[in-house]
Amino acid sequence: MSSPQTALVTGASGLLGRAVTTAFNRKSWSVTGTGLTRANPPAILAVDLSDTNAVAKALDDVKPSVVVHCAANRFPDSCDANPDAARALNVAATRSLADLTAKRDVVLIYISTDYVFSGAPGEAPYETSATPAPTNLYGLTKLEGEKAVEEAYAAAGGNGKGVVLRVPVLYGKADKHADSAVNSLVDAVWKAQKEKVVMDGWAKRFPTNTEDVGRVIADVAALYTSKIEAGEGEGLPAILQFSSEDLFTKYEMCELFAHLMGLGLDKMEKDTKGNEGNTGVQRPFDCHLSTRALKELGIEVHTQDFKGWWRWELGAPLAAYPDRTIPSKRKYSSSLFQASGEDAGAGGGEGEVGNKYKPDAIANIKITVGINLELKIVAVRSTKLVTTPEGMTRTPYPH
Repeated sequence: MSSPQTALVTGASGLLGRAVTTAFNRKSWSVTGTGLTRANPPAILAVDLSDTNAVAKALDDVKPSVVVHCAANRFPDSCDANPDAARALNVAATRSLADLTAKRDVVLIYISTDYVFSGAPGEAPYETSATPAPTNLYGLTKLEGEKAVEEAYAAAGGNGKGVVLRVPVLYGKADKHADSAVNSLVDAVWKAQKEKVVMDGWAKRFPTNTEDVGRVIADVAALYTSKIEAGEGEGLPAILQFSSEDLFTKYEMCELFAHLMGLGLDKMEKDTKGNEGNTGVQRPFDCHLSTRALKELGIEVHTQDFKGWWRWELGAPLAAYPDRTIPSKRKYSSSLFQASGEDAGAGGGEGEVGNKYKPDAIANIKITVGINLELKIVAVRSTKLVTTPEGMTRTPYPH
């Protein structure tokens, strides 16, 4: 028997899994994660998702009312390079997990992707009822995972519910930039300071913050479990979609990051050819997802402003300590740079960052949030050049 308001999150140490865990904690749920290479018991259990017995034991020990399946191979190039491994995790492990959760009357929220659609010009936005037609192996394996969830719950015929949540490309707080196809563009901007970098300026992307996705997942979990408990789960939709409305190409994201970091982008070449002549992984042009189904359920679909989030992430840390040395705690890493420093921004290189920043302007901004809650933010602008360990310089974005 499952325990109410208890969640199990697969891939809990990953980009999305951490945000989902945080969202459940904020709603006072009891939440346990699973991981493999980054397990940290008892918060994150070491569970190999290909081991059915290990997964069953985790379910029986935790007794979740909801399982959120975040674990996946979510990089199209990696899926093409290792198709067997991609199918093992994205399809076989999903089918096994769904069989186990369905038999235990658990709500399973399976994280899927906008790449289940072709993204052909003129087709978006896609409703949940649109016919999937993936253009690459990644999208195909995630679609097969969707079908595995549907089939498992149809066969079980119990009181559980299999729910697919499709999301677009994600960004947010990450251990390293490479964890996100969006965050990694910060590294591409730095790389373009030294050498030519070709960047896609064709495909439309709708980058969505993991914190927002986590919030939506927790809201869906609460709604579905309460409806099922009340005997009203029959009409709940099995497919949901969530996306921001912030539209960028990858090249435009790089332009924004370069601006925020005070860097040029002369060595980055904008590629507008799309899939024409591309011998690698085919990418959809526009897979914008409709959020209509969530809205009809009464789930809030607002998202953080992409520019605003990155302005704070890349710019504010450099100006947040006007009168003292920046402490060296948070680590940033990439294949190009290995920077450490709690507020090292996007700058790179090994070692600690210990520059001091003197503000040349301070602005007080008063923001009203909700009812009777006022936040006073002090924005500091610094024009001090920041020297990276590689010898480059940049001017922090003026706040």
